Amino acid sequence: MFNPDFVTPQERERRRKAGTKETRYAKTISLPSEYWTLLEHITHKLNLKNASGGIKYCIKQIGIEEGLES
Repeated sequence: MFNPDFVTPQERERRRKAGTKETRYAKTISLPSEYWTLLEHITHKLNLKNASGGIKYCIKQIGIEEGLES
């Protein structure tokens, strides 16, 4: 008999993994070019992959400095 509430093990695993992904946003960041240049310097100095990695690092460091993140 067909059970509409049944979830296969594969689907259950897919749903579990889908819940652990990072949230992505498509936002436009408007900054003067000197800020982008500084972000590039930070990204290259720390051997990060891209600007997103540099932004993540900066946000995390500020959070630590402000006592918001441990």
